[in-house]
Amino acid sequence: MLTEKGFDEALKILYIPTAQKEYILVKSFEVQKIVNKIMDAPRPENYNPIENKKKYQK
Repeated sequence: MLTEKGFDEALKILYIPTAQKEYILVKSFEVQKIVNKIMDAPRPENYNPIENKKKYQK
């Protein structure tokens, strides 16, 4: 897995414009690190993202 800087260098070596970077399906090290952190984060057992009872402040 490459860092963003390494990925940019690889594109430069292969003469691929950096504008096409978005279309290449490669995850950088930084992105994968954040994804792993989110996936490994503890979650409550009875988590319901949509509350049935809305709380209004007046």
